[in-house]
Amino acid sequence: NISSENVEIWNWGIENKTYTPDQVSGIAKLENDMENVPTFYPPEITDDNTVAENVTLKILVVDDNENYDNKSTTVVIVNSIKSRPNGPYRVYEGESKELDGSKSCGKDKEYNWGIKNPFGKMSIENDLSPIPIFHAPEDIEGKRENVKITLQITSGCENYYKFAHTYRYDNASTNITIMGIPPDPPENLRVEGEVSPLNVDSLTPDLEAKYVCPNQHNLAEKVGIVLKKETGENILNENINVNLEPSEKWAESVGFLYPDPLEPGASYTWKVRFKNDAGWGPWTESEFKISEDLFIKAKAENIRENAGSTVKLLDPGEGYITDYKWEIVNDPTGEAFLENDNTGTPVFHAPKIIERDVEIKIKVTVSNKWGEYTENMKALISPVPPDKPKNLLIEDRSSPENVTTLTPDLFATYSCRNTHSEVRKIDIRVSKEGGETVWRENRDTENILVGDEVKIPYESSVLLPDTTYIFKVRFKNNADWGPWGDSEFSTIKLQSLNTSEAEKLLTSGSIPLSTKARIVEGALEEDIQDTIFILEGIQQGSLADLLAEMARSSSSPKHAALILDNISENKAVDIVISMIRSDREYYKELDNIFVREELSQKRLNLIYERVSKLYPGRTELLKRNLSVEAKKRISSIELNMGDSGIPLFWKIAIGCGIFVFLLIIVVLGDRIKRILGVGESKEGDKEAKDEESGEEEDEEVENKVEKKWNNLIRKFLDNAKERMLIETNLPPEEVVESSRQAIERLDLEEEVEVEEKDDDIYLVMKGE
Repeated sequence: NISSENVEIWNWGIENKTYTPDQVSGIAKLENDMENVPTFYPPEITDDNTVAENVTLKILVVDDNENYDNKSTTVVIVNSIKSRPNGPYRVYEGESKELDGSKSCGKDKEYNWGIKNPFGKMSIENDLSPIPIFHAPEDIEGKRENVKITLQITSGCENYYKFAHTYRYDNASTNITIMGIPPDPPENLRVEGEVSPLNVDSLTPDLEAKYVCPNQHNLAEKVGIVLKKETGENILNENINVNLEPSEKWAESVGFLYPDPLEPGASYTWKVRFKNDAGWGPWTESEFKISEDLFIKAKAENIRENAGSTVKLLDPGEGYITDYKWEIVNDPTGEAFLENDNTGTPVFHAPKIIERDVEIKIKVTVSNKWGEYTENMKALISPVPPDKPKNLLIEDRSSPENVTTLTPDLFATYSCRNTHSEVRKIDIRVSKEGGETVWRENRDTENILVGDEVKIPYESSVLLPDTTYIFKVRFKNNADWGPWGDSEFSTIKLQSLNTSEAEKLLTSGSIPLSTKARIVEGALEEDIQDTIFILEGIQQGSLADLLAEMARSSSSPKHAALILDNISENKAVDIVISMIRSDREYYKELDNIFVREELSQKRLNLIYERVSKLYPGRTELLKRNLSVEAKKRISSIELNMGDSGIPLFWKIAIGCGIFVFLLIIVVLGDRIKRILGVGESKEGDKEAKDEESGEEEDEEVENKVEKKWNNLIRKFLDNAKERMLIETNLPPEEVVESSRQAIERLDLEEEVEVEEKDDDIYLVMKGE
């Protein structure tokens, strides 16, 4: 009921507060509290765990009729988010500075620092924390640069949603001034390596000073140098471009800056300073004196170089030198020479080709207008052996795993540091992966220069299929042998070879038959069709020896039988013919093959029938040597009583009956004899004729074999050698026996004997 128009007295007051003094900074107060519109100043909430607190205000009013009324109201004090990045800050280039945002207000604050106008390699480390670290760039263009840093504070506290959304975040910024660091005064001023020397032995002394700057990344770009004579005469005032890191030494000879050398006996003052991006640093000054007894000398160092090399000699002069003269005074080769021999650093050219170490003597004379000095030196030149061969290739490929030839072409490139050297010898080795050497040759060569590729045809016994080999090669020049170079390669399997390569292997006299047999057996186990195709192209004589070798082994006759069964009919017949016509008489081996089920009975009978038509005599000899089991499989062979398989009891009974029958015939008289004798005579004549024919053929074969061994002994005697290797694929025991029989037939026991060594058989002259 009181209108504000009639109020004469206003009285505002603070009635209640919900916070404690520890939660706030300052106090709540009213200004103009006796007016109708007072001003309320709330305290600042400093407790980050508090979002808002309340203050109760009470108003008492009295009108002109002394009526009064009072009321209360609540003021909510919100601890709103306030960003306070502090600052401004100052930092030197290349240094770091902590930023402090810890005085920012609000509950559940989240910090996010940023750079508004970055340049160079500046960054803020831990930019989501209240106190991050600012890293200034290492090199600024001017003396100082200003950077604006921003701090955004946000809060995820849900209580802020009760109030205006602006209470939940705040942005603020501050400045960082980045200042460039100019150089410090130079340190370690030295003349010819000494501090303020009073006896400098050079008319163009080296001056040194160390560049110093607190910023280890701020490079010096110029050096200023002032040189004055003791009389005050200004000798030098120059600014020289440099590129130095802090603590790096600057050193120069002032001789290149002006034409005249310094004066002997004179004293000088010099000062130096450096400049970087931040500007010039202060000067540092020093003094020195040139020696009155200035002298010059030379100190030439001996060298050791390789033949064919080119080397720039070091300047031997010490002091102020105006002239040089180099000479070679003794060169046993007559090939060495000097280039630019009137300079301090001439080029020495060593002789190109030498057999052994050579010593060359060199003289150098240095001089100026005050005098001269002579020094001698030696150059020891050594021959250079080859380097390790490069680009080792097999059939133009590097380390191939599928070489298709058993006599490949090998390649290697000659390499040597002396580019003028030539190859004199080449040493080649090919060995199996396990270490067994299959070929080694050392041959003379010529006209092979550095970088030349050498082709080396393989010239030993053929390689084995499906085998890994190591190819090694080294070169020798006028110096010595170089190191080995090596490369690995593998051959393909037998069944993958072409016919000509397979024939090389299977007809090679240097590979034992047993090895060939094992290779063919392995190929048959893997791929019988491709292996038979390969064998079709091999001469029957070689296949005959191969099958005989297989037949001798307890586990291999089946492979020989497989070959006869799967190879073409004509080839199979030719192989068997070669076996029965061989000097070695492979009857036992054929028997081992014929009994195998891998050779079908149909194919066996076909072979036997065709062979018997072509060579009946040899076939008869074969039949005699066949076992019952083999004969049973050949339909054209009729078994006799001994081969019939009849039990012994019945054989005895039948034999007794025949004996009685013959006895009766004898008793009956001459007539019955004549009757029976005619038929028997005819039959007997035929059998005798066949037997005689077989014996003659056996005798003919036997005579041929004996003649062969006799000729071998005569050949050994004709060659007049002390010993001779008997090269044959026969078993060693058979070779020994045949050789000794031939020696006995020729009555040479007192002159020739047989010797066995490492599975090889030799003929040896007795008494040697």
